[in-house]
Amino acid sequence: MPKCDYGCGQEATHQFKKGKWCCDTSSNKCPVKRKQISETNKGCTSWMKGLSAKTDPRVAKLGRKISKKTKGRKKSKESIEKYRKSVTPERRKQYSKRMKENNPMKDPETVKRKVKKNSGKSHPYYGKKRPDHSKRMKGDNNPSKRPEVKKKLRLKRIEMIENNIENGYQITPCFNTNACALIDEYGKRHGYQFQHAMNGGEYKIDELGYWVDGYDKERNTVIEVDEAHHFDMNGNLSEKDIRRQAEIEEFLGCDFIRLRI
Repeated sequence: MPKCDYGCGQEATHQFKKGKWCCDTSSNKCPVKRKQISETNKGCTSWMKGLSAKTDPRVAKLGRKISKKTKGRKKSKESIEKYRKSVTPERRKQYSKRMKENNPMKDPETVKRKVKKNSGKSHPYYGKKRPDHSKRMKGDNNPSKRPEVKKKLRLKRIEMIENNIENGYQITPCFNTNACALIDEYGKRHGYQFQHAMNGGEYKIDELGYWVDGYDKERNTVIEVDEAHHFDMNGNLSEKDIRRQAEIEEFLGCDFIRLRI
């Protein structure tokens, strides 16, 4: 296995889009990187004591900067598990009780205002047409159903098949040329000779009905390249792929390598 590119010297388990290898799912989890960040941030918050965003513009500016950095960031498995453990049944009951006691909808005047605001002419969408982009794409509204789009997709598929025949590549199943390039690069780096879609065609396991992205018969090693749709919103590999890997490992008794593209 390759070494971590961030200086800790441990074996790498994850490759990022830019090609760097890391000992964990995030570069910030590398021990060396964490130490560097810790030393950089020492004393950064000393001037913030006793201040708030309302009274000091420096705090507000720092808050906006942190917000931009963390926007859209996925939580790690460890933080999710830590949160789940912290939310005990007792805490749930306390939170539920507090919400019931402080529920503004218990006040009749509040209910009246809400109903009046969201009904009839006072409703924000009263008398307005739904914008085209918000309509459900059915029939002619769906771009993929239009004749000109279907024709374009059909011609593109024919062109791809003709190109594969001309170059001696497999026609089915479909494959990603970038994935093949990544498999070749990994094989050269670690001494593997993988058979893949652009090098003899993907290896088919007839008994299981699976094709694998790459297979080295001499070293009995399977390699799979996972694209974004193989993972959920938390970055976890789908159950289908985990089950498929377990079946292949049990049947072939092979080593299994997963790369992410």
